[in-house]
Amino acid sequence: MFLSNLASAVLDGVELSRNAGGVAGGGARLADLATMSAIDLLVQGNTADQGAGLHLSGMGVGETAYSRFLGNIATNAGGGILAQNPGAQHPMHHLQFAENQATEGAGLYLFNDTSTQHPITFSDFVANDGPAVSLRQSPGALVSHTSAAHNSGDGFEADTASAATARIEWNCSWDNATEFGGALSSLVGTDGNISADPDYATVNRDGDPTNDRLIPGSRSGLRDMGDTSLSDLDGTRADLGHLGGPDARDQDQDGDGSAISDGDCDDAEPTTLPGAAEVWYDGEDSDCLGGDDFDADLDGYPIPDDCDDQDAAVNPAAIDDTTDGVDQDCDGKDGPEDGTGSSTSDASPDGQDLDGDGFTEADDCDDADSRAYPGNTETCGDRVDNDCDGYIDDFDSECVGKASARACSALAASGALPGAALALLVVAARRR
Repeated sequence: MFLSNLASAVLDGVELSRNAGGVAGGGARLADLATMSAIDLLVQGNTADQGAGLHLSGMGVGETAYSRFLGNIATNAGGGILAQNPGAQHPMHHLQFAENQATEGAGLYLFNDTSTQHPITFSDFVANDGPAVSLRQSPGALVSHTSAAHNSGDGFEADTASAATARIEWNCSWDNATEFGGALSSLVGTDGNISADPDYATVNRDGDPTNDRLIPGSRSGLRDMGDTSLSDLDGTRADLGHLGGPDARDQDQDGDGSAISDGDCDDAEPTTLPGAAEVWYDGEDSDCLGGDDFDADLDGYPIPDDCDDQDAAVNPAAIDDTTDGVDQDCDGKDGPEDGTGSSTSDASPDGQDLDGDGFTEADDCDDADSRAYPGNTETCGDRVDNDCDGYIDDFDSECVGKASARACSALAASGALPGAALALLVVAARRR
């Protein structure tokens, strides 16, 4: 599709798939449109040198929103979208980008936005091959409330002209080659930017983006992490990503009868919804009430720190001042030691085996927990270093890929990126 120099254009519910665009605009090339709205698009498997999914140039008023960009490949820049030279306020929001490819802006490449006319908000950039979001000559750029995760390149990167004044705030960058790159210093911990696991329902970097479900789980790091002045559809603090904010589309994808506006905190899991019974220790916030899934007695101490998670009076901060058969302070002994609960002063001698697992404290990495000892098999999901190798659950090689249904496949990034050529459109590309 090629539309140019029109008074108005509307793309609504259009699918643009498996087209080859030559120089620019594999799915569509849209140039100098006085008003333009593109909503509910599926842009998939297109190729071009630049802007493999969409190439937007000189856009007028309108919006590009509520659309998916999957598996588009640009040999230069802008795997999903290349947007340049905006002519009016034209926000891009509530978009999903998965497994697109480009050397620069594998998800989205922004060029020459000097006055915040192409703000990028409430979107997900996941498992793309190359840097997820690239900013060039865009000192007025705004990137806000987005998530960049599992990309082979930088989560967010910018040239010097853009990095100096661009507003990059309230975003999450996780498991990318570098969370913030180019001329950007690390922004984690500043302006609301975080690095936390989005816990998407399914992400498999396998060349088939149709099986990627970018629905954050109940324990997602995106949950309630947006600007405190913004709310989600259920009235809580705004989430990051395409399901966040007051303008998100409502949905009930898991068919459990509870929509996003009802407070469903995991719309990919039908057993998770407000009012459901909480199942402890499964890594899922089944009742959507928040809190620690490994602290069933709600005493503020999760397992394995809490040696009895069914009794709020038993935890490392309690005082065990009687010999009553209960180890109230979880120090491995029953009765008073120093009267202040467990501490370094009541540690056992190295030769004792307090938890009875056959290993003395000198050899045991946790002599208060019989589930932890050298040579044991790692149990995925119990938050215990069972085999004493220094790695727990998802971080242990025995659990990678099977710790939970949400475990993501990981591929090593290929070598260094080739240099990019900046011209009217800009750029260059790489394949994993």
